[in-house]
Amino acid sequence: MVIEQHGEEFWASLVSDFDLPDDFSTMHIYPDDLTYRFVSALGERLSVAPEFVLESFGRFFIRDLRASQFGSLLRIFGPDFRQCVSNLNMMHEHMGGSFEGMIPPRFDIEEMGPNDLLLKYYSQRPGLVSMVTGLLAGLAEFYDENITLHSMTLSQDQEGNPVHLFHLTLY
Repeated sequence: MVIEQHGEEFWASLVSDFDLPDDFSTMHIYPDDLTYRFVSALGERLSVAPEFVLESFGRFFIRDLRASQFGSLLRIFGPDFRQCVSNLNMMHEHMGGSFEGMIPPRFDIEEMGPNDLLLKYYSQRPGLVSMVTGLLAGLAEFYDENITLHSMTLSQDQEGNPVHLFHLTLY
């Protein structure tokens, strides 16, 4: 994402100035502390909030996924946005076999009407809600859907991890 949008020179400077590995790949799982350090460094360099970086990465990830060996799998999990979102748990289970060390989130979905969905997001990995926002927006783009998306923190699960609620409206 960084090289594509800002070039090799920008990337090399970011890696050097913030002591980051120079071989980041979209299709690889990294320790959370490294991910947060990278997001903070990029946000600082671009003068944007880390949440903006994470949301942008979520959108980019879906675009990159579409162009990779996993692109056809997105359609397997649903012929449309609503069905794909309903199968997010199954998708993460399947992808977990390809991404060693992946700690998948869990999603509960409730249909509120023909165009409204409530999605609860549970994760042991704090601070990634903005990335989920970008991933959902990227999936909507993938399926040529227009959505509005609102999120809020609801509570904590039994392990003390935050539970987030996304209200999705398709139009």
